[in-house]
Amino acid sequence: MRAKRVYVLPILLLYVIGLVSCKDWGEVDPPAGNQQIGEAKETVAEFTFETLDMFAMELGTYEGGAKPELVRDEKFQSNVLHLNGGYIGMDNPLIGKTIENGVSVSLWTKMSAGTITRNGGQEEQNETSEVPADSNGALLSFTNDSESFVIMQDGSVLFRNESIMTGVQGLSDGEWHYWTLSIGGGYISLYADGSKKAESELSADAYGSLSVFLTAGASNMYIGYGSTTRPSEMWVEDLKFVNGVMSEDEVEVPATGIIVVRSEERR
Repeated sequence: MRAKRVYVLPILLLYVIGLVSCKDWGEVDPPAGNQQIGEAKETVAEFTFETLDMFAMELGTYEGGAKPELVRDEKFQSNVLHLNGGYIGMDNPLIGKTIENGVSVSLWTKMSAGTITRNGGQEEQNETSEVPADSNGALLSFTNDSESFVIMQDGSVLFRNESIMTGVQGLSDGEWHYWTLSIGGGYISLYADGSKKAESELSADAYGSLSVFLTAGASNMYIGYGSTTRPSEMWVEDLKFVNGVMSEDEVEVPATGIIVVRSEERR
């Protein structure tokens, strides 16, 4: 949820101005449904998790996991998605889009500061383990019956079970971080909190295969699912897909919460 500035007294004036200035909207707005990735940096799809649509989403769990839930978060002053061994699935929002120059994915995420102990394929939270929690599970994935594109909790990226970018440590610290994954322009890049954390070259052939998979091959998208290993506990908010490649200069951490500014404070 983005920050909202609420000006108490001037609202009526803004409403009157809006009545005068919006008469030409129909002349300048592009027709809905004609946007293509690569034309401009426009939002393709966005999920804010105010509600969970049981008809449009698949809700599931790993063995021993808890069902996905929405919880109130003080940072955002709104609901966020909480996953602790659970996941949600839905139709891939990129299906049918045309990727020409690239696509970027951004989201707020907070991951457990705990660690994972592996024992015969079983995993459990254990503060003394040497295996960091942010190295063990899927954050976001795009899949069909036999292939997948997976963004892991440490920022590493897998395509068709092969690594195409190595992740980083330190993102599972129990704090909110703003992620942007940018794909295109010869690279795949991960930004966290406005700075570049990881990057890998992406050949023209690899980019072509990936873009076709994301827009025509992967029918499903999952949050918290896509790895054989159960992901660590996490919270997610404001998942957004933007057409085009985001550079480091363009990646800004959005403000959060609600800011009330009264008219006398603006004088």
